[in-house]
Amino acid sequence: MKCLSVLAVVFWVFSPLCTATEDPLLKEFHSYGIKKCDNFIKTTSDLGDSFRYFFSKHAGGLDGASTEVSMVQIAGEKGNTIKIDYSYIETSNACFLHARRTLTSEGNCNDKVSSKRWQPLSQMNDVDYSAYKDESGMQMFVKDVEYGGVAMCVKEINVRARGAHG
Repeated sequence: MKCLSVLAVVFWVFSPLCTATEDPLLKEFHSYGIKKCDNFIKTTSDLGDSFRYFFSKHAGGLDGASTEVSMVQIAGEKGNTIKIDYSYIETSNACFLHARRTLTSEGNCNDKVSSKRWQPLSQMNDVDYSAYKDESGMQMFVKDVEYGGVAMCVKEINVRARGAHG
């Protein structure tokens, strides 16, 4: 009986750890081999229900043993969509992320880029893109396109982050 009581206490103490991995998306990362970066993934991605998710794994490692898993998230509606390409890398020492956010919205980019946050960096007249930078140093690339006779603005932002295992 004493043994069952000890087992019950052990189960009660460790059950929060078990429920933390019950998140279907974290389970997906675990199935692809990223098992030490749960907290980092939770804090650097939007794991909301409104997104569609697509996963893929990359073979090989970066300068030693590592696992790289990509996740694409897409949400929104026609004329107002966000697509985020995440590449999570788990090494023996840390977790890494490279994310590219692509926002597509109806209208001209001149009307869709906030001059309060974004300052022009480069007007590239020989290509279809313009570059902007905010005060933190983040860069954004924008392009006006037409789709089905509707003016659209495509904005791309890249983010890199590093975090601890956990």
